[in-house]
Amino acid sequence: MARRAVRLGIQPPRPLRLARTEAGRRAQLARLRTLSRWLAARTERVRPQERPLSERLRHYDALACIAGHESGGRWDISTGNGYYGGLQMDVAFQRTYAPDLLRRKGTADNWTMEEQMRTAQRAIRTRGFTPWPNTARMCGLL
Repeated sequence: MARRAVRLGIQPPRPLRLARTEAGRRAQLARLRTLSRWLAARTERVRPQERPLSERLRHYDALACIAGHESGGRWDISTGNGYYGGLQMDVAFQRTYAPDLLRRKGTADNWTMEEQMRTAQRAIRTRGFTPWPNTARMCGLL
């Protein structure tokens, strides 16, 4: 840390030395609290929905790998084979794990990537990655 500070042309922070008197320590504490409040007011706060999808979804990498093999990474795919979306979910799967989405938006090819992944996560809780036996094996999940 000190080397980086020197390289950037700034003084490295000195170790904190406690004041010798009680009044001096109180004054130090008051200055540190003021500094802490000042920094906290300038800290960027990221709301949960603004975090990247890879941080919000537990099995993001695994599901992205499965989608890559199942649909070439296309989340809006409907090939006419009875499977829909990036994870190639059939209607029974969609009815079981996301009946409200199926009712509101139709089949999974009309859903967002996040909605498809959240649906898959519900299935993973009870069935693991077995709904995608071949692609899960290719991704090293089974």
